[in-house]
Amino acid sequence: MALDKDRSVQLRQSDFSDSDIAGLPSASARFPASLGSTLLDVQLDKLRAFYEAAPTEPAAGGRFYRKLLATYYRNLIPANASVLEIGCGAGNLLELLPNRDVTGIDLAENQIAAASARLPHGEFHVMAGEKLALDRTFDFVILPETLNFAADVQKILENVHSVAHERTRLILNFHSLLWWPFISLGTTLGRYAKHALACRLGRD
Repeated sequence: MALDKDRSVQLRQSDFSDSDIAGLPSASARFPASLGSTLLDVQLDKLRAFYEAAPTEPAAGGRFYRKLLATYYRNLIPANASVLEIGCGAGNLLELLPNRDVTGIDLAENQIAAASARLPHGEFHVMAGEKLALDRTFDFVILPETLNFAADVQKILENVHSVAHERTRLILNFHSLLWWPFISLGTTLGRYAKHALACRLGRD
């Protein structure tokens, strides 16, 4: 089949014979399994470096936002429930919840150190949500803003199953990218801390 380089052509499977398809390399040959892992690790390293350099105390805007967020979370989460926060940072949100059985994970070691000092009754691990591996389940798993900056959103959500029982509830919140002009202005004025590059989810 001749292709006109000046025209856009949509190809259908029916345009090819079985022999044509048989001659194509497999998906695994074209995209080695190690490639996805390597790309994930590269992105996680970038995020880790960013948050290792980030302050452990939020700016004024961040403190106000977390207090507002905690109001909603307290209404949704019973005080006696066990809670896992993925992307807990320095534990600033968990600190505002009445729950005692709290666990947090974050990929930045300095953030986890700050969280451990802030909530001595909690359990904290240096760990990315994309590589979540804990040996217990939780009543609530929360991801406040985490998905906005995740390296692999699907992997995180898949991993949540490993720490969930039949009655576990998942709570997540994320902001629309329409807010970015205002967030950028607040960052410039010093009212908000700098953020990592946001993850953009496609429609598929």
